Amino acid sequence: MRRRTVRYGGPKKSPSKPTLSLLESIQVDSLSLEGRGVARVDGKALFIQGALPGETVSAQLTKPGKRFDEAVVHEIKDPSEYRITPSCAFANECGGCDLQHLDPDRAVDMKRDQILSTLTRHSNLEPQIIDTPIVSEQTLNYRRSARVGINQRENGELIIGFRRPESNKLIDIPSCPVLTARCNHFLTALREQLVGLDKLKTLTHISLSDGDNLLAVEIRAKKRPSDEVMQALNSLAINEKVNLRVSFNDQLLTLNTVEEPAFINKRHEILYQFDTNDFIQVNASVNEALIETAIEWLKPQQNERLLDLFSGLGNFSLPLAKLTKEVVAVEGVSAMVQRSQSNAALNAIDNLKSIKSDLSNPDKETAWLNSQYDLILLDPPRSGAADLIPHLKELGARAILYIACEPMSLVRDSRILGEIGFSMKRFTVADMFPQTHHIESIALFEPTP
Repeated sequence: MRRRTVRYGGPKKSPSKPTLSLLESIQVDSLSLEGRGVARVDGKALFIQGALPGETVSAQLTKPGKRFDEAVVHEIKDPSEYRITPSCAFANECGGCDLQHLDPDRAVDMKRDQILSTLTRHSNLEPQIIDTPIVSEQTLNYRRSARVGINQRENGELIIGFRRPESNKLIDIPSCPVLTARCNHFLTALREQLVGLDKLKTLTHISLSDGDNLLAVEIRAKKRPSDEVMQALNSLAINEKVNLRVSFNDQLLTLNTVEEPAFINKRHEILYQFDTNDFIQVNASVNEALIETAIEWLKPQQNERLLDLFSGLGNFSLPLAKLTKEVVAVEGVSAMVQRSQSNAALNAIDNLKSIKSDLSNPDKETAWLNSQYDLILLDPPRSGAADLIPHLKELGARAILYIACEPMSLVRDSRILGEIGFSMKRFTVADMFPQTHHIESIALFEPTP
């Protein structure tokens, strides 16, 4: 029979939480990839949310750790010359834009330098040519695609906005300065239409996709909204002339359709149609500049074949198909493959072949992976393309263009590209998300001599 352990002096006490200290006169040295100020205290790295390089701050410790500590700015003792007043009144409460306190032009340079430093430190890589960063034409009102939260408090108050930093709680934001004017106008109209109604807690979020012609909206719900709410949404869609549908329990109800949302690449005269759930780059001007950079760096010829991996709806495939003999576009999502095919047909492009394939677990026997290509374009998700890159070794490409939305994936995948015989020729960054720590990287790789 098991005996219970005898305890003396009452029940065992839970260990008390350590008191988190206030750190005074901290010198901030650099900016991390996550947009936090980096300092060293007693030889240990300290990451400070809200601090900028060159500043002296006091910081409230929030999370002590073995390898590094985390903190948040308590007071700016000596501000950086690049610190600015945020454009948004909710900058310190909203988890969306974490660098509104940093001059946008300086932010691009800092983010680029941090990525280059990380490449050197972790992969011993240094590009032969570092190009001027691609900057956004607008640092505000640029975001044409977003997911916005919606909820209702117990007292009936409607909340429409974004989540707080490191939290699932929403903050009510009447207007977001980074969203396009059409997105903000719709959210204001939605608020006016729903205020005063009950049973709104069933609604969870709003997906916005702003095309050149109209706004497409999908509202997600836990279950079918009440008839009163559905009637209000239907009236809103008609009055605002937007495409609007409601999804719940694997069902999709279309309340109003005006026409197919689309955006245009004027330089190459290409019309891209898309669905609300299709991935589109959020910043139109930076996206067009990315396409032009791809063309300039790859220098495609009319007799060449190009392999576009993670091709999506044809963002790069369609303009490149106009400049090459053939483009093979490979994508893992069936809906995106179909969209790529329909966009090719819409633009009378007949040398684009769209293929569905699992790029995270490539089949070595598949036909597209046993062919020869002159050029390869890689535009992977944040997880990168580590499992795919080794299979590119024997494809005969004279150049590989890699577009990264996650710096550490770029670092790892660049190292793998080096292992299969490619060197980084050119590098730059594209400020797809001004006001945030996020940055796109573009790197051109050519066979190592």
